Amino acid sequence: MSWNYRITKEIKHHKYLHEPETIYGIREVYYYENGDISGISEMPDIIAESVDELKNILDRMTECCDKPLIDYNTGEEIQEVN
Repeated sequence: MSWNYRITKEIKHHKYLHEPETIYGIREVYYYENGDISGISEMPDIIAESVDELKNILDRMTECCDKPLIDYNTGEEIQEVN
């Protein structure tokens, strides 16, 4: 079995909204040996209102890899040594 990330499009119908909501997300997709999809993660790792917005988010996330870490507990930047 293999997996990769894929962009998914989901149409959500809400009980109290007249118009359905379109959500684009990046999810893990799992495949059988023959290449058929065997499963898709329930919750997307990233969501947006368009594919372009997803691309923008990914660009910004990639940029963060070159910045110092932030200690979640203190809110301070830290320099982690590999």
